[in-house]
Amino acid sequence: MDEIIGLLIGKIDAQTMVDLNYEVDVNKRNEKKVAEEYLKKVGLLS
Repeated sequence: MDEIIGLLIGKIDAQTMVDLNYEVDVNKRNEKKVAEEYLKKVGLLS
């Protein structure tokens, strides 16, 4: 788990977290789908 979290260091900032949480909390999107899309966008998932 530490290795995975380490990959996010420097790739995710406070505003990104706000945006991702907004997608889940306000737009009622699936959290796994939001996370998957973000990880693909930053190149950590293909």
